[in-house]
Amino acid sequence: MTMSAPTFFLLQAANPLLSSAFGMGTVLCLALTLLSFLLLSSYQNPRSQRSVFITFALLSAGCMFHYTFLVLVVLFLLSYLNMRALNFKSLLAMLIGLITPFWIALGLGLVSLSDIALPHI
Repeated sequence: MTMSAPTFFLLQAANPLLSSAFGMGTVLCLALTLLSFLLLSSYQNPRSQRSVFITFALLSAGCMFHYTFLVLVVLFLLSYLNMRALNFKSLLAMLIGLITPFWIALGLGLVSLSDIALPHI
């Protein structure tokens, strides 16, 4: 059992009433658990570009559905910098990972450029 699984169970046990429904909080906890596993697997890995790409592609796909994932983009960018797993190739993998889900959605015709907008405050 990795270190992120107890974190997930701790976050779920913090509010059992809301944890019984599958909402955005549960999705964020699951995403944080999976992405922290990918983050920790890239420590001293010479091919950390794969985990960087997958991490930021999943975060970018999450940003298409909920803007809370934008906070995780900054958090994981700082985390990869702190783990010293972000070199030039990993930086390119991060940028491509951020662009890829939007590019696929635009290419398949699921969204158009007029659908992309900032949230109303």
